[in-house]
Amino acid sequence: MAITTPKYIAELEPYEGGRPIKEVSRELGIPPHKIVKLASNENPLGISPKAKLQ
Repeated sequence: MAITTPKYIAELEPYEGGRPIKEVSRELGIPPHKIVKLASNENPLGISPKAKLQ
């Protein structure tokens, strides 16, 4: 039995992550420590304690 990929999945575009903080810093003239990266689903607060395995 062959496994086939549904068309709606096969047509998905690959995810492209955000640019590195250093690149944004240079482009915008903002010090790197002042940049909070959220464009790539990053969370500056870390994982929620409720999501951690015990």
